[in-house]
Amino acid sequence: MMSPAMKRTLGRCVHGSDRFGLNKPGDWTRLGSIPVLMQIDVWKEPGPGIYRVPMAQRRAFMRKRILGLRSRLVRAMGLDVLTPPVSKSDPRWIRVRVSADRVPELSRRPEVNSLTLETIPGHRARSVKKARRMEWYAVKAKFAIKVEGVTSGWQSWEERIVLVRADGFKDAERRAMREFKRYESSFLGTGLRRVRWEFEEVVEIYHTFLDSLDPSSTEVWSKIRRRRLVSKARERNRDEH
Repeated sequence: MMSPAMKRTLGRCVHGSDRFGLNKPGDWTRLGSIPVLMQIDVWKEPGPGIYRVPMAQRRAFMRKRILGLRSRLVRAMGLDVLTPPVSKSDPRWIRVRVSADRVPELSRRPEVNSLTLETIPGHRARSVKKARRMEWYAVKAKFAIKVEGVTSGWQSWEERIVLVRADGFKDAERRAMREFKRYESSFLGTGLRRVRWEFEEVVEIYHTFLDSLDPSSTEVWSKIRRRRLVSKARERNRDEH
C-alpha cells in the first residue's frame, strides 16, 4: 500500500502549476477534490523490439501502442477525457478533468511523459515572472594571428572555445567577449616582427542545458553534420585504386 507521504510526492513536473501558486506537492493535496483541467502527454519509450517491426508498419504500430497506454491510464486513474482533443492527428495528447488531490499520483504513472495544467475552475491564474536561469554555454570564436609586414600568402588563425555561465545566448556572448578581448595580445616574434592575436568573430554558441558541470564527464560541445553516404561497392572500388 502506498504511504500518505508517497501520495503527496510528485513524479514529473506539472507545467503551468506555478501560475496557480502550486509549487509544492502538498499544495495539490490541500486543494482536495477540486477538479482541475490538464493536458497529458502519453508516452513510454519502446524497447528494442520496435526495430523488429518493419519501418512501413511502425507508425501504425506506435499509434496502436499509444492508444493502449492511453486506455490503460484512463482506466487506472478514472480520468474524465474531454473533447475536443488537443490534436486530432496525434493520439499522445489528451485533455482530462481530474481531482487535484490525485495529480501527484497521476504524475507518477509510467504512461505519463508530461503534464500541463490548463485551469482550475474558480481559481484565477496569475502572471509569473520568469526566473533567471543560469546555465553553461560554450562560445566559439575565431582569432586572426597577424604578423607585422605580412599582407599576402598564408595566415594562421585560431579557433577558441570558452565556457561561460549565462541566462541566454546574448548574455553568453556578452560574457565571453570580456574573455576574448583579454585574450587579444601581441609579442615580438621571429625576425623581430610584431605578432598579434586579433579577435574576428563569434562563430557559434552551444547551449549545454546544464546548470552545473560534472567533473567526471561533461559534454561541452556537439555538432551534427551531414555527409553523403557511399555504397560498399563504391568504397571497395575506391580502396582498390
